[in-house]
Amino acid sequence: MENTWFVILFFLALFFVLSGTRLLLPGTRRSAARIPSSNPQPPYPAAKPHPLHEQPTSNMTPQAAYPAPVSKGLPASPANGRPHVVAGSDYLHKNPSSHLYSYRTGSDGEQRIVEHMLDVLDAQWTIFRNLDLCNGEGDIDIVLVGPGGIWAFEVKTYTGNFKVENGRWYKETSNGHMARLRPGPGAQVIGNAMRLCAYLKEHGITHDSYVDRAVVMSGDASVEVVSAGTDIWMLDELDVQLASLKARKRCQHDHVRHVVSLLERACSAETGLH
Repeated sequence: MENTWFVILFFLALFFVLSGTRLLLPGTRRSAARIPSSNPQPPYPAAKPHPLHEQPTSNMTPQAAYPAPVSKGLPASPANGRPHVVAGSDYLHKNPSSHLYSYRTGSDGEQRIVEHMLDVLDAQWTIFRNLDLCNGEGDIDIVLVGPGGIWAFEVKTYTGNFKVENGRWYKETSNGHMARLRPGPGAQVIGNAMRLCAYLKEHGITHDSYVDRAVVMSGDASVEVVSAGTDIWMLDELDVQLASLKARKRCQHDHVRHVVSLLERACSAETGLH
């Protein structure tokens, strides 16, 4: 009997021992579950990185993810500067009749065209105002030199109605008749371009010495063009014409510099090139 109770107590003790072990195992597993993982979740939302430090995604180019720094305080490059203006003859200002309305209107009209050129063109261009070649034939209103070529402009601040046919200019009179202008702006600008070309050749610029030309209307005149014989640029289309001229690549940088240097000397009273 005693042996029987001993066996029963032995198995009960063994049972409790084994049961205690199983009760500890879940506790052990629960403790293990509380061990931090290799990628713990922060108890608060992570701060978003600064846009400049973000890595580009598949649909974002590196340029968009890393904006290029903006340089400040550096001198303007030829691509984003403004044209240089060289003053020539002061005929319109020192002429005895310069106080008259027609002279002031002409000077204001030329200034208006120069301002458009300064706004549209860049520092690769040089603007010569009232270029006088000292050959007794008067000055050229505006000469433009740059990668797009050499240009002579005749600026007219006209009002009223005009007609251009076969290169001849006509103005409508108060009685409705069309009176021919002598010399017309077309003939003036053609003659100016030819003598500027001859001046360049005379001073050794024989390559790419051709001079383009255009009549530029700086007033509010109405012009009916049948056949002009030369370009006519109206004020409301001037910026478009200048943008097209800016996009042309006709003259090399060294050639432009050579022509500009020659014409700058021509504008200086201290040289004897005339």
